[in-house]
Amino acid sequence: MILIEHKEFPFYHIELKNIFTEPELKKITQKILSLKSDFKSPEDTMSAFNGKEFLKKNKGTFLNENNDIIADSINNVLKNVYQQPGWKNFCFKRIFDNLEWGGDLIQSYENSDYYKPHCDIGIFTLIIWIYDGEKNVNGGDLYFPEHNYLHLCKNNNGIIFFSRELHGVTTLKSNSNSTRYSITTFSSLNEKKNDGHRTFLKNKFSYN
Repeated sequence: MILIEHKEFPFYHIELKNIFTEPELKKITQKILSLKSDFKSPEDTMSAFNGKEFLKKNKGTFLNENNDIIADSINNVLKNVYQQPGWKNFCFKRIFDNLEWGGDLIQSYENSDYYKPHCDIGIFTLIIWIYDGEKNVNGGDLYFPEHNYLHLCKNNNGIIFFSRELHGVTTLKSNSNSTRYSITTFSSLNEKKNDGHRTFLKNKFSYN
């Protein structure tokens, strides 16, 4: 069962542990591997480019609405977070209540890959990590330089944080073919939301 922990230090965020069951994790991993031929480098997509340099060295692709296995799994994670009673920051909760989620991004990190500090466009960011050979990997962790905080990215775990928090990924080191995958989902504010009813849709959910 997914474990959800609200953390106030060094900034407010939500940690997610044991997100998927073993059968779910196996299906999601297989789906990611089937998409790997679609992964592109930053040079191919012109993503994470600040006008002077590419901020990341990795490969990835955005999902389309046909990727039901991953999209439905993400929706279930967000449902669990929303329904969990342990909210400590009610301002955080009120903002969370007015969001639409989408733009699912799959990225792979192999030996020497990294992502320099950056901010996401959106309100909250959800990241889930899946490893192919976790024991053979060092680094590849999420860090927040303004807080001097390193968040260890473990298999089948995740985090939700404010998208404008400056964050990056440390250089991954591997002596094998081990790969760290991340599933990132972004949220935007739904100005039309007027009650607490949710409608969950494939690769995003919204409120009616």
